[in-house]
Amino acid sequence: MKTTEEKKAVKSKCRDCCYRLLVIPFLSSFLICSAFSEIGHAQGAPPITASGLNTQVSAPINLSGGAVQHNITGGTRPGGGANLFHSFGEFGVPTNNIANFLNDSGLPTNNILSRVTGGNPSNILGTIQTEGFGNANLFLMNPAGIVFGPNASLNVGGATHFTTADYLKLSDGVQFTALPSAQDALLSVAPVAAFGFLESNTASISVQESTLSVSQGQTLSLVGGDLIITGSTLNAPGGQIALASVASPGEILTGTLAQAPNINGQSLSSLGTIQVSEQSVIDVSGNGGGTVLIRGGQFVLDNSTISANVTGPGPTINGVESIGGGIDIQVHQNAEILTGSLLQTNVSGNSTPGVTYGATHIKADRIEIIGDPGFDFANGPFTVLQSNVASGSTGGNSGPITLEANSTYVQDFVDLHTITEGTGNGGNIIFRSTGNLELNGPLLETDSFGPGNAGNIELTSAHGNIDMPNGPFISSQNSDTGAVGHILVSAPEGDVSLSNFDSVLGQINTRNTVTEISGTGGIQITARDLTIEHSGIQIDNFTSAQPGDLNVNLTGTLTLIGPDFNTQLLTTTRREARSANLNISAHDILLTGERSLVATETFRDGDGGALNIFTQNLEVKNGAQIRASSRFNPFPTPGDAIITPSGAGGTINIKGLASPADSIVIDGAGSGVFTDAQGTGSAGSTTLTAKQLTITSGGRIEASTSAQGSGGTVNIMTDNTTISGMSSDGQTRSGIFSGTTGTDPGAGAGGTISLVANQNFTLSKGATVSAKSDGMGDAGNINITGHDTILIDKATVITEAAQASGGTIKLTANGMIKVVDSTISSSVQGDANTGGGDINLDPDFIILQNSQILAKAVAGKGGNIDLVASKAVLLDAQSTLDASSQTGISGSVTIESPIQVLSGTIVPLPSTPVNVATLYAARCVAGEGGHFSTFVDSKSDSVAPTPGTFLASPFLPVTDLSQQAMAHNKQAYASEVTLSGPEAAIRLAAYTPPVLFAQATGQSAPCP
Repeated sequence: MKTTEEKKAVKSKCRDCCYRLLVIPFLSSFLICSAFSEIGHAQGAPPITASGLNTQVSAPINLSGGAVQHNITGGTRPGGGANLFHSFGEFGVPTNNIANFLNDSGLPTNNILSRVTGGNPSNILGTIQTEGFGNANLFLMNPAGIVFGPNASLNVGGATHFTTADYLKLSDGVQFTALPSAQDALLSVAPVAAFGFLESNTASISVQESTLSVSQGQTLSLVGGDLIITGSTLNAPGGQIALASVASPGEILTGTLAQAPNINGQSLSSLGTIQVSEQSVIDVSGNGGGTVLIRGGQFVLDNSTISANVTGPGPTINGVESIGGGIDIQVHQNAEILTGSLLQTNVSGNSTPGVTYGATHIKADRIEIIGDPGFDFANGPFTVLQSNVASGSTGGNSGPITLEANSTYVQDFVDLHTITEGTGNGGNIIFRSTGNLELNGPLLETDSFGPGNAGNIELTSAHGNIDMPNGPFISSQNSDTGAVGHILVSAPEGDVSLSNFDSVLGQINTRNTVTEISGTGGIQITARDLTIEHSGIQIDNFTSAQPGDLNVNLTGTLTLIGPDFNTQLLTTTRREARSANLNISAHDILLTGERSLVATETFRDGDGGALNIFTQNLEVKNGAQIRASSRFNPFPTPGDAIITPSGAGGTINIKGLASPADSIVIDGAGSGVFTDAQGTGSAGSTTLTAKQLTITSGGRIEASTSAQGSGGTVNIMTDNTTISGMSSDGQTRSGIFSGTTGTDPGAGAGGTISLVANQNFTLSKGATVSAKSDGMGDAGNINITGHDTILIDKATVITEAAQASGGTIKLTANGMIKVVDSTISSSVQGDANTGGGDINLDPDFIILQNSQILAKAVAGKGGNIDLVASKAVLLDAQSTLDASSQTGISGSVTIESPIQVLSGTIVPLPSTPVNVATLYAARCVAGEGGHFSTFVDSKSDSVAPTPGTFLASPFLPVTDLSQQAMAHNKQAYASEVTLSGPEAAIRLAAYTPPVLFAQATGQSAPCP
């Protein structure tokens, strides 16, 4: 007989041999180990031998069908209790053989604990079964390794545990060691508490093309070194499958697979690899669902399935339903879910209402879930994680899918979904990463197609980035009465990016088509920077219930890049409820490309939502848009009638984070901020607060209406506003618009534009501010206030109307209003019921150069033009003030200022009378400068043009003065000034050509 030391040496030698064999490709190792076993059997060595503890093994018993059975009896039963201990020298089960643990005593038994001491691995190619033990649990411990081959199977009433541990620790602290020891005398009736490991080179357990099953509600566990499961099925219906791999000394607790120090105080510092591949199946599905526990250093699931489905209510123990834990995978290194794999925790049948059943939980240092880049919907292959509630299920909720790691990577076509088609709620999908999270083109869906509510989607990175390239689809939607879920994307210390692959757009969206539950379907994005390229984040509402909001909170920059494909932050409504609010907070925002869009819109009855942007710097360029409009559906369902939207446009509010924004830039044709209305609803309102607003090259702010709805209001408060230029093709003016183009009777009026600049307001190079009407609605109103200067240079300010009344225009400045080569107009072209709008300029100084201020009418009443300057008014000869009406009543033109234009200079009126004859004699001096003026008393009486002549008449033409000016090649300048004071006002008016006067004595003598 070998000594204990000799046995240890043999054990170590064989363990090393088998370990080296099993870490090479499994099939080869299996064939080699099998070959050793079969050679031994050919030489007459029995596959199962006893090695103490009163274990007895019968001679082979031939059964019908060619099977060979080996009965195992005897053993040691401490105190006649419920624990039965066996010891084997060798333990193998050849093909078509049965290792039958037989209860020859008939005593009640809870646990059958067996060890293999011979130093050779156990090759299981046949069946291991228990007979006469009822639901007793079976433990088989072989520290040299365990190999399950083809045709291996189990027929055990209770739980079955296979381990390559060095000892089994009982709950009273006694160890049942793998080799005979002094502890054998201490064995007790206590249950097994832990698997103990003393060495680092723990032998592996391999399952090759086997089917290992335990009874309903029971446990199957494999605890050892590396676990390699290939082409096999592990089945524990409604029970538990526990897989644990170690590579260092320590203990693994039974039941939970938690780690603990071993008998030497050593904790597990290193864990091994668990690999499940080649269409293997691990299944604990059943009533109440089962539990799959996996613990190790690395886990690989390759083209295989893990199922923990719920088929009905779980068994009741002491009045409490037993509920499975689902799929729980925790490894210290990588967890890899590879192409063609499936993890599922679905709920079907009449499970208990209100109960949430098992979840899928994966925790690792790094999680990788890989799909097939060549995937197609018809043929797959599919890589799926799902937790669904089946159609017709009247019971409980499915559990969440939770992935926790330092870093997570999802590649190609991977489908994670929790779908409910029954009354139970679908589970949540949760990604939690301390570092980077990359979702490279997967589908993440929490959908409701029944009365149950959809789950939420949560993507978080505590300290890293969240990158979503290649067109991921992240969605929660419904088609029944269940509510849609919320979506959370959070990387507070990192960046979030969303982009597409070819023409496949990346999307994060919620879509409520049925439920009337308010507040559902919100989306929350939190990060340092957010970049969206050729992709979108969207909330769609098709109901009368108010949806949740779309919130974007960034400490850095929001960037939308959309030159070719839709790139958008968007909320829409297509029914009675308003669209979701869209709230954005970012230090800097850049929107570029004609397909870039930030919007909240209505296509039907509901109003557009509020669009609130809080930023220090906003740049909208190259056709990008910010919009809160009421519009026709751009993508109607084919065959459906086109529905005119009746909802009002939403509101847009743009300002700084805690004060006015530093800069807002709108640059390029198509770029702009829009709250326009295309249907019967009114346009929305826009409010901008910034230190600097710049609109160039065809950029626009617009709140216009094209139907019955009224135009919206535009309120802008800045330190400086600059609006200039046109688009590169010269077709689109930069500007601010709140007009109306509705042609039907009852068309809405234009809105009001209010622009306040605490310093300077500049409108130039073809730009415009317009609230005009091209249809039946009245034009809107324009108010511009500049603390220092208002400069209008080669630009227009208009509230004109083609068929209705014009709007008012009011320009107010503390300093100067200067209008150069420009037009300010409130003229109208309509009938006698229309009228030109009033125009009022009220600064310190007014300067008009080659410009027009018009409030004219055709048949209606002309508007009133009031120029009120506290210091001076200067108008050159090319400037026009006109409030006339062709066939109606003309409006008035009034100029009030203490300083007038005299001979091209601005001087105060003399405070003492002067000699009129002297001034008249000096007319030739004035004529040399080309300045011709009239002095008109504004009262009912008037002064003759020259001393001794008749009163002025506007009806008799006299052209000599103009002809004289032309003869001397002089230019005549026109100006009009109104002086006001405590006495009657005096008007100075100059005309080009001069006003027509009738003189009693003919012309005065010509100048030399």
